[in-house]
Amino acid sequence: MTTIVSTEKQLGEAVKRGDEYIEIVGPLSKKVSRIKSIGKYAWYAAIGGIAAAVYTYLTAAEVAILATSTAPITAPAIAGTAGAISFTGHGLMVGTTVSVIGSTITVSVLGASATISAFLIAVAGGGIESLSRLRSYKIKGKTNDKIILKK
Repeated sequence: MTTIVSTEKQLGEAVKRGDEYIEIVGPLSKKVSRIKSIGKYAWYAAIGGIAAAVYTYLTAAEVAILATSTAPITAPAIAGTAGAISFTGHGLMVGTTVSVIGSTITVSVLGASATISAFLIAVAGGGIESLSRLRSYKIKGKTNDKIILKK
């Protein structure tokens, strides 16, 4: 059975579950294509900034859950060549803003939109390992606005 996804959250969850076939539709398909197409060494350079941001975000979310606050969460910012991008959600309060040193490299390798998508996929997938799993999927079909991946 093929899982059809159009958001980073859906894709992260599908990869986390280990779905056999994943069909990515819409603008996300181009971002995933970029994530999958970069070479091994460029990926190693890019993953450091994403890993630090994901770790900080997930750690901050755990702390916030333990604190049982109800205000909005402000999670880590990924500082890129054009400034900082912050992520919000989960209905919890954390006063954490992180500037990731390696993220300038990440943005220059992946581009800003693919970097943001990689971060969101990793958060939805439960950690940075979900990006490694995503990169291990094989591309079985590709059009302008769709990619079909097989585990």
